[in-house]
Amino acid sequence: MQKHQREIVSRLEANSLGEARSKIFSGEYGDIGSPNYLTAIAWLNSKESQAREKQDAEVMDISRKALQASSNANRIALAAIVISLLTAIAIAGLQVYFK
Repeated sequence: MQKHQREIVSRLEANSLGEARSKIFSGEYGDIGSPNYLTAIAWLNSKESQAREKQDAEVMDISRKALQASSNANRIALAAIVISLLTAIAIAGLQVYFK
């Protein structure tokens, strides 16, 4: 990366992503197609891609946690069903025994 490109990137990184995007599209970094504009757009695309990857990773983490919680809930529900059935069988057996 050349010195002037590093300077543009440094200026961009001094802003939030939203502020940088506004400045790029308002022409602060040159006209569409100019070298400065292309440098700024490349930086913006990279940052937005990183943000999407981070968000996707967070979504996957939440999904994994939800799946684990669901699996745990299913195991608990199955255990409750088994206990209910065993209780019903025991009660039926006691009713027959005490008749």
